[in-house]
Amino acid sequence: MADVFISYKREDRPAAMRIANAISRQGYSVWFDAELTSGSGWIAEVDKQVRTARCVIVCWSSAALKSDSVLGEAKIAAERGVLTPVFIEDGLKLPPPFNMLHTEGLSHWSGEDSDPAIRRLVDRVGAKVAIGGSLGEAMLAARRAREGKLVAVFAMLESAARDLALDEIKAAIETTRKRLGESLFKLFVVGRMKTGKSTVINALLGRAEGLDKSITEEGPLPVNDLPCTAVLTRLRYAQNPYVEALPKDVKQKREKWSFKDYHRRARIRDENGKKNEELFDKIAEFEVGWPTELLRSGVSIVDSPGVSERPERTAYTKAEVQHADAAIVVYRSEPFAGEDEIEFDRHVTQFAPRRFVLVNMRDGRKLDPGLAGEARDKLGIPDNVSFEQAGVYFVDNLAGLRGRLRGDEQTVEASGLRAFEQRLARFLIDERYDAQIRTVLADTARHAGTLLDKIETQHAALTADKKKVDVELKACRKLLDEVAHRRKRIGDVIDGAQREAKSAAVLSFQNMVYSTADNLHGMIAEERIEGLQGFWATLGAATLQGEKFAKRAVDLLNSAVRRSAETWSTNPPDKPGLAQDLAPTFERLGDNLRHEAQEIDEKLKEVRLRLTSLSVSADVASGRSPIEFVAAHVIGVAVFGPLGSALATGGMRAVVGGVAGLAIGAIVAKIAVVVVAAAFHVVLAPAIVVGLIWATVVGGGVAAAAEGIEERLKAKAVEKYTPTLREMASARKHLSTVEASVAEWFFHAKSRVDAELGKLIESERENLSRIEALSSDQRRRESNLEMLTHVRQTVTEASAATKAIEVSLSAAS
Repeated sequence: MADVFISYKREDRPAAMRIANAISRQGYSVWFDAELTSGSGWIAEVDKQVRTARCVIVCWSSAALKSDSVLGEAKIAAERGVLTPVFIEDGLKLPPPFNMLHTEGLSHWSGEDSDPAIRRLVDRVGAKVAIGGSLGEAMLAARRAREGKLVAVFAMLESAARDLALDEIKAAIETTRKRLGESLFKLFVVGRMKTGKSTVINALLGRAEGLDKSITEEGPLPVNDLPCTAVLTRLRYAQNPYVEALPKDVKQKREKWSFKDYHRRARIRDENGKKNEELFDKIAEFEVGWPTELLRSGVSIVDSPGVSERPERTAYTKAEVQHADAAIVVYRSEPFAGEDEIEFDRHVTQFAPRRFVLVNMRDGRKLDPGLAGEARDKLGIPDNVSFEQAGVYFVDNLAGLRGRLRGDEQTVEASGLRAFEQRLARFLIDERYDAQIRTVLADTARHAGTLLDKIETQHAALTADKKKVDVELKACRKLLDEVAHRRKRIGDVIDGAQREAKSAAVLSFQNMVYSTADNLHGMIAEERIEGLQGFWATLGAATLQGEKFAKRAVDLLNSAVRRSAETWSTNPPDKPGLAQDLAPTFERLGDNLRHEAQEIDEKLKEVRLRLTSLSVSADVASGRSPIEFVAAHVIGVAVFGPLGSALATGGMRAVVGGVAGLAIGAIVAKIAVVVVAAAFHVVLAPAIVVGLIWATVVGGGVAAAAEGIEERLKAKAVEKYTPTLREMASARKHLSTVEASVAEWFFHAKSRVDAELGKLIESERENLSRIEALSSDQRRRESNLEMLTHVRQTVTEASAATKAIEVSLSAAS
């Protein structure tokens, strides 16, 4: 398999050859068909290479656009996500979908390696080739390529902040820099028990170098014929492997486990005919540290318990998947996809940013028309959409794991794992990672703008009269005191929103419970009690098997209530449910915060104008500066996360589904786990219903009792179930759970915004103190002015470098 395949029309061979030579000089293997002649063997070899190369360069020219072979190769490469097109001729108009891709212009390139156009092409080739390796290799290569360019920028900005003695800004820059080193992505693996989730995770992780084989030879997760994942398991990078059990009781300490115990005990198994469920009743989740490239690259993986294995685990998984960057839904090839799995898949599709489907081809099964048709039918994939376009991959998980552990990449390729890894890498790098890099770039640009603003105000003070400086410094300090007062008011605004949100959440909860109780009979009207079909079955229900069928009737009610609660807790703000009921509160909160932020901005803007007006040379004509809207950005991000910067430019009503939706989602997820999993599993004692049935039997005879008993059984169950359910609407423990979930989010939001505003105010106070110190010594003004000129140049260069990185990201996408 070559790193690069070059597609071109025969008459364009000289230009294609120059590109091939330039790519080869950078250390990449290039497949170039110059040595082949036409014929069936040539066609087969070309098809093989274009389907396996990690990067495909298509040389567009007038002749190439008329070539069916070039267009076909470009289509294959585009579907694989490895296409890197170039123009070798000017004035071309590409057909869809190729006109949507960035295409590097090389029509005027003379062959020099130093030419910016060929260097950009080499960078793009490097990114594609990296994706062609394992997922860990791809992620590490992407981080090196993108973050390496930011290192110099951060160094320049930190140096400037240090020279200006602005500790708060320096700390903020350091915080932004450190974000690049944190875990970046979360992959969530879900599916029914024994679909092969743990196997594919071990395969994705690959070999861990330098490990003692006594720890494990197959990977950190147990792989066994028995169900292996009993509770949620998080995998993170650690140089020294470890396993820790996190207790449900937060007051208790984590418990360290050996890998031997973890593989033996941390799975569902039968002991004397009884499952070891009691072991996990006190364990919330496991955390596994493991030294492998993928985890070191910033990817964390969450292995979830089997879907529908236990209601509380399913609810917890549904809540957690909302925080993933991508969800991988694993099915078995046979039997393929039960109805509960498909239902859960729909939930994943609705809430996860991206969902991939991996069908585990057990026992070496190959994809045949029967399985393909069944997959299309159950997953709802139209015939004109390829499985790859739908994000569906057929992988022999066990073969992929064995190939990866042996270092046998041909086996990995044949298993289908490589193709899946490549698509996952493209998503994580091109969509999720680049989006995160852009967020960092936005913060970096803001830091640079703030530093330039401080330089201008300090420069103005150094060239102004000392007495005038003292007057303005006093006025500025008064303005900052007013900003500090606004900081307290914002805390009051958040407290008020918390009270309102608590009331709205409780009322929403109660309405849902009452509505469910009122409609309970209709919710199960179309459902059948298993085994109650036929006279003898119903006769058994009326006599000997009453308890069994009564319990099944109660199970129907439990399932219906749980579905109602899950719908209420997971519906987005545009559909009836908890999120919709909370949305007005967050709309008002956003509007109020934006108003307060604008007031703070006005004060900060006046501080700047007062300082820059000290010098007639300062540019204050526009009345704008990098400081403008900084308070709205700080408050928005502190409360609502990265999208909260939208507060700086628009009202919350325009972005309630996005910005406020993040906050609502965090609250809803917490409520969903605790309330849906625990509160909505009201197991009514079947004996009560059985007793009522028996009274009917003795009153009308066995045969008469058997007739229509299913409807009577459901009606009696509803009659007894409904009062218990309605009591939940006023049960203090459930209402407290809802209120506590709301309070937890607001507590963290208030703490963050208070801290961030405190830093902003302290930064301005630092600047005033710096100005006072600089202007107090007339003899040192010249050297200070010289220092400011040097720092201004440094920050300007850093700002230009930041913009260049942003441009390169846009070009690459």
